Amino acid sequence: GAGERDTKQLARQLVLTANLAGCAFPGKPLVEGTGSLYNQHIQAGLLHLSWEQTYAHQMAQLAGRLLRFRLPRFERPKLLMLHASDNRRSNTVWLGEQVLQRLPSTFETKTISLQNGSIHDCRGCSYEACPPFSAQSDAMLFLCPNYNDAVSANLMALFNRLTNLLVRQDLYEKYLYGIVVSGYSGSDIVARQLLGAMCLNKTAILPPKFCLMQTAHDPGSVQKADGIDAQLSAFAARLGRMQG
Repeated sequence: GAGERDTKQLARQLVLTANLAGCAFPGKPLVEGTGSLYNQHIQAGLLHLSWEQTYAHQMAQLAGRLLRFRLPRFERPKLLMLHASDNRRSNTVWLGEQVLQRLPSTFETKTISLQNGSIHDCRGCSYEACPPFSAQSDAMLFLCPNYNDAVSANLMALFNRLTNLLVRQDLYEKYLYGIVVSGYSGSDIVARQLLGAMCLNKTAILPPKFCLMQTAHDPGSVQKADGIDAQLSAFAARLGRMQG
């Protein structure tokens, strides 16, 4: 970018547009260069290079990962579904459960609710507590109702908490999927936030058409949405391609 603004915003827009057209992205596919390249100064210090050299080094690293990149396959894929919604009333949870029901029998699935707000700040344990949790799944399915054009506070807390995990365990071999439901509009804003946090930043793979987006306001109304059954089946079929 020519200045210090809009580079990440534009990247998220481009990635979502390309993804919905069928493109996959490896984890951390963005090498960001702000106008001053000041955003390279921390890595430059670690690499003992200039800011410009560090920027070129990051691009070479990404090019190498792109050349080696292959979508992983699993004989018995493990899918972790995460949400922070009220199961009894949530259109988003209903969609997630419908997707799980449509998956091949080879899938192992687990659902975790973050609704109780039990995500705590880092306790300074030298990153010994978090890594075992990252081994529990091959893919993550985030259920994201649109709260004021953003994910819920509990999901945002999870994004922030994962920063500590990545010190010891990356997510380069794990898929990211999402379901976003908006009462009025703006599902694309939340989808960009999800991919920005978990793919561009947290290294998860973004498979083609990673997100199911739907507009529904009243409880249960999503079940009557036009074409919802076909959308659910198509989305589950895309997840099913993880199988080896």
